[in-house]
Amino acid sequence: MKRSLPSLAIGFVVAMSLAATVCAQDEKPASYALTKVRLLAKPGTEAQLAGGRILGSQESATTAMVPLAQVAAAPAEGQWLEVAVTGARPYRYVKFAAAPGTSVCLAGVEFHSATGRLEGSPFGSNLPKDREAVAFPKAFDGDAATWFEFPDGDSYAGLDLGRKSQAPRPRFTPPEGGYADAQEVKIDVWPAGAVIRYTTDGSVPDASSPVYTAPVKVARGMTLAAMAFRENLAESDIALASYRIGAGAADVPQVVSYHIGNSLTDTVNGFLSEVAASGGKNLYYMRKTIPGCGIEGNWNLNEKGFASPEGWMNNYPRVFAEKRPAHLFLQPFPNPPGIDSDGEFGGNFIRLAREHNPAVQPWLYAQWPALKWGKDAHCEGAGWMKPVWYPPNRQPATWEDAMANKMLYYGEMFDRWNALEGEKPVRLVPGGPALVRLKKAIEAGEIPGMTDFNAEVFDDNIHLTRKGRYLVALVHYACLFGESPEGKVAHANSGLNAGQARIFQRIAWEAVITEPRTGVKK
Repeated sequence: MKRSLPSLAIGFVVAMSLAATVCAQDEKPASYALTKVRLLAKPGTEAQLAGGRILGSQESATTAMVPLAQVAAAPAEGQWLEVAVTGARPYRYVKFAAAPGTSVCLAGVEFHSATGRLEGSPFGSNLPKDREAVAFPKAFDGDAATWFEFPDGDSYAGLDLGRKSQAPRPRFTPPEGGYADAQEVKIDVWPAGAVIRYTTDGSVPDASSPVYTAPVKVARGMTLAAMAFRENLAESDIALASYRIGAGAADVPQVVSYHIGNSLTDTVNGFLSEVAASGGKNLYYMRKTIPGCGIEGNWNLNEKGFASPEGWMNNYPRVFAEKRPAHLFLQPFPNPPGIDSDGEFGGNFIRLAREHNPAVQPWLYAQWPALKWGKDAHCEGAGWMKPVWYPPNRQPATWEDAMANKMLYYGEMFDRWNALEGEKPVRLVPGGPALVRLKKAIEAGEIPGMTDFNAEVFDDNIHLTRKGRYLVALVHYACLFGESPEGKVAHANSGLNAGQARIFQRIAWEAVITEPRTGVKK
């Protein structure tokens, strides 16, 4: 029989639990800084580990990765390889990445700190559903007879160590939003024990930023940014809060958006909400993303992948039913590739969204080629796509040519989705075309302090730096609200100065108003 505790006993247990929590705040947490990584290859493929890299990031599984160590030589057949990591600070996301262009068969991977083996949620290069037998979880299952096999190069497998590995994220009281009068904003963390640093212009706090000691007075429109720091832990996620102050500031209607895709959809995560808030908008942003996954995969893998602002928001039927988003963003991606796949499953998402909100605005999010675009079927076409698809220029000579090919594919998908019956036609988000404009501006010397497009804008072969992500968020802002962001939004979290940010804002607006499929006019 299940017994219940008497109320006094319950009170005693709760009090003891709270006391333990308070005491734990003063204890030094276990270290999450990597000291070594252990790797085991599929027998006979050990040589492919050579040149591989150990990487860490505070942001995500795919962006802002910092090199921590490199595999100097392959191990003997059947032997574990131990890679030492020295001097690394803690990171939430850690991974092994194969040398560029190298495929690996990884039977095992372990990440260790000074206090033991690290545990977390595995992630890795995504494979189609029909290849689950060799998907990235096999590198973490403890069975040397199974392995993660990614045949096309640029493979990786890692762990998200979770929020336990980070200092707690700061909170703002009152929360961001519109207020008629000036506010005294408090910044705190729970549990306590971390140092909070903040800025008042939305820039990323660092060691030179002021330490929070007293409430911050907000008497005008302002974007606050705060981060928490604690020994042995990765710094917290950046916390951003934008405030609108003045008559009518609290009455701005809410706009609800839902973004479905992969890590390229995540480009705007952590940027779009604050760009919108700093521009006086009230945006409720939601997303469901699976790294490397296409539209079909996201449809079939309900309740899988990353989600925000709540963990359950990867459950898209529930999101459509409960939140009834006004805007739905879908990202075609060649995994699995093909107009039939993107057309069918993109159509499924659009129809389901319209069932709950007939006035929903669907968007086709057009992203960009990798710097090395040769394996992107949207850039060069492929005979194995369904149906077979090739652009007129099968061998694009430049990144811009590859982008033009992608736009041809998006155009065909755009037409197919617009053949569906619905109140509002599908519109297009020109993320990739905006980057083409930015590239031309940098190469023409139009942006002071920026001379190298690849280095300034790309974090790796495909993912963007904060600067690139800010531009793509500005494009989304212009599409969502049908207005220029110029002089209206903060450059929070972008790494740009005010002058550079203003040029980025102009480029984003020009990309949107010169693309007729956005439906936005000057």
